[in-house]
Amino acid sequence: MQGILITGGQRPDFSRIKYLLEKPSYVIAADSGLDYCLDHSVKPDYILGDMDSISSKELLRGFNPEIIEKHYEDKDFTDTELGLMHLQSKGHSPVIIIGGGGGRLDHLLAISNLFERQNPPDLWITQEEEVHYIHKAYNGHGQDNELISFFPLGSQTVRMTSSGLKWPLDNLHWKRGDAGISNRLTGKEFSIAMTSGHLMMIREIQKPG
Repeated sequence: MQGILITGGQRPDFSRIKYLLEKPSYVIAADSGLDYCLDHSVKPDYILGDMDSISSKELLRGFNPEIIEKHYEDKDFTDTELGLMHLQSKGHSPVIIIGGGGGRLDHLLAISNLFERQNPPDLWITQEEEVHYIHKAYNGHGQDNELISFFPLGSQTVRMTSSGLKWPLDNLHWKRGDAGISNRLTGKEFSIAMTSGHLMMIREIQKPG
């Protein structure tokens, strides 16, 4: 079953991610992610965080205390990290993070850095973009001339092949610090196949279906 972590920060319009929550899911609300859930009639399976940005702690009264994991503000992990670790410890896959965009730059970079870890999230949806972790093959759909960007992950040389892109990724040997910004789709379908290493792909939030 997929695991969805709804965290703080700027989140997408609910209509753009509703289709994800219509699938069987285990949903965690991290801190003010609970406000987002309740605003859209989503009942989380688990709630965690230091609750420093939730609109009112009274919201917690409507839930079984056994599904609430409270933390002090001074802690070693962010609420998003705690939620990610919880989902992975339960074996949920894929793991999707919703929110975390905008606001403080350090929070934004902290979530971005999760993709550099041994067990990264599969998908991160901010207010306007999707961030995908690609480690094998990826077949995607989109719109002709749609913008799409790529960033190599990890210390290993990143090599891949591609189709459906205006500027193919074939024969590139990327290392951390390189990037492919503002590539474009040449049609409605594209694919990426990794030869070595891992890749982060960023594109506009896609319409369901």
